[in-house]
Amino acid sequence: MIMRSVSGDIILILLLAYWMFTLSAWPTLRNLISRHRSSGGRILSRFYFILAIIQSGMLLLLYGWQVLPLHGTSFVLYFLFDGVLTTDMFIKLPLMMASLFRFFLSGAYPRRVVSCMGAILATGFFLLFLWGFTGGIYLIKKKEITLNFDTLPPAFDGFRIVHLSDLHLGSYRVRHLPKRMLRVSHAFSPDVIVFTGDLVNNHAWETEGTDSLFVPFTAGSGRYAVLGNHDYGDYFRWQTQEAKAANFRSIAEAFSRAGLKLLCNESVCITRETDSLYLVGVENWGNPPFPRYADLQKAGTGIPGDAFRILLSHDPAPWQEVIDSEAPYPLTLSGHTHGMQWGIRFAGLCFSSAALFAKFWGGLYGKSGKYLYVNPGTGIIGMPFRIDMPPEITLITLRRN
Repeated sequence: MIMRSVSGDIILILLLAYWMFTLSAWPTLRNLISRHRSSGGRILSRFYFILAIIQSGMLLLLYGWQVLPLHGTSFVLYFLFDGVLTTDMFIKLPLMMASLFRFFLSGAYPRRVVSCMGAILATGFFLLFLWGFTGGIYLIKKKEITLNFDTLPPAFDGFRIVHLSDLHLGSYRVRHLPKRMLRVSHAFSPDVIVFTGDLVNNHAWETEGTDSLFVPFTAGSGRYAVLGNHDYGDYFRWQTQEAKAANFRSIAEAFSRAGLKLLCNESVCITRETDSLYLVGVENWGNPPFPRYADLQKAGTGIPGDAFRILLSHDPAPWQEVIDSEAPYPLTLSGHTHGMQWGIRFAGLCFSSAALFAKFWGGLYGKSGKYLYVNPGTGIIGMPFRIDMPPEITLITLRRN
């Protein structure tokens, strides 16, 4: 929410939805505190509605009238408010459902049982989101996968790639992540490090104090990156196009200062003995409403037709186009989706609401001997939590069949 301008209609819909949740959840809460007719019960009742009024007022102030700029410390306030508002509504959801079921029940005892069940579920949601706000965004997951290719040059058998994505430096409490990432990936000893975009949310100021960010990440064949959709500053109302262009130039320079070679519709050749491998980086390649700046043909200019190529594309959406292209791309590395920063991983199954919006939203995909890996990112955007969708550092080892 915080990255895009919010229209008056959207704000009105959010307010109506919030108060629908608030008022619908109230009968269940009232039933639970009905035995406490003391001053404590009255205080809880007043607090419930005072908090709802404060939340509504904050929504109007921050998004309706935009009293604070999306910059610096005020940016954190937007970020935290989004998280608190989302948590509030999810806590009220089981209470609202309990109120609905209570409507069809007769008798005080059944209604109280349903109210207690709603309260237990609401408490569960609260604890779940509390974990997402704390450990969920800090416990970085190490994932190692091995991919086999018939066309991999012999000298690159065992080539190790550390894949990182979506750092979003301006986000809440993310600036400590690089040190944690370094500790997690220390034992990987990669040959190359790739970062598949979204260094920032929108602004060049987010990179302040992050010079040489990736320099400690050692890799014999270098560190490379592509731009993500947020790195262009497209989700901010700039006063002039000149200001937007200057911001973009500063962000592009920040990649270099951070220790990353930026590939903008271009490629780089990595050699081992007499063999070679090409990293091909395209600018953002998204389906509407996400911008498309990619030029795959330009990026592949000068590469021999039989060369082994690894494509770096921030958005995984165009992978089918990559498969259908005349040039061979056995491996594509992407990010962008974050797995929506929440999902369910249970008994080997993995689901995220991102699947409702993106065909390729997380993990490894394969077709006709070609692979796509979508990294869920290490940073956060929109909401200051991760729920069962931890930040990830991926080690990909290439093997020759």
